[in-house]
Parts: sequence; C-alpha cells; structure tokens
Amino acid sequence: GFIEEIDEELGMYVVRIPACSRLELFEPKHLCQWFALGSEVVLQGLPKLKGMTARVEKFIGPKREYVVRLDKNAELQIVKPENLRQWFPIHTKVVLSGLPQHPHFDGHLASVEGFDA
Repeated sequence: GFIEEIDEELGMYVVRIPACSRLELFEPKHLCQWFALGSEVVLQGLPKLKGMTARVEKFIGPKREYVVRLDKNAELQIVKPENLRQWFPIHTKVVLSGLPQHPHFDGHLASVEGFDA
C-alpha cells in the first residue's frame, strides 16, 4: 500500500490499498519499509555490516525480512527492514526533511557529497 497521511490523534497511518483503492488505518507496527528488488541499500544497526552497501534480492513477507547481496563480496545476508536505508549515490539530488536540530533546512534541495558510516 501507499501511506496517504498520518492520523496523529489515533497514532495510525492512513494507507491506500492498491488492489481495491480503499483507505485503511494501520498501526506503525504493522508496516515495514518497502524496497523494490534490485534497490541499492545501506546496512545499519548491525555491527559487522554497518555502512556496507548491498542490493535487494528478495523480500520474505511472512518473516518481514529482506535478502540482500553485499556489494563488497556478493555474500547474501538476511536482514530486517529497520536495518536497511536507501542508498543515495554521490551527486544524487535529495530534499531535506525532518531534521530536528535544523528545521530551517526542511524542504531544501541538496546534493549528496559523501557517505560516513
């Protein structure tokens, strides 16, 4: 589905279900980040893999896990969605948002100049 908005009063997400175009409410614990097959990602929160880049090979729905292939050695790893972040190659244009220490940057266009794991 696609998140349409957040109902802050209920603490739930309003999600559009593509199969029927219906809107449904979901608690955050029932949603996980979607990465398309072939997506470039960065691993985080896993001491031995932190900062490594990989490509998404498969999503294991019932377990809510991804199979990724490490760029470094082509090894396959199974990881939770919370341990993955989208990879932005150098010079990718991005829009900044949600920076609590720098709210004045919200909505500004920027360019990725490097990555520090």
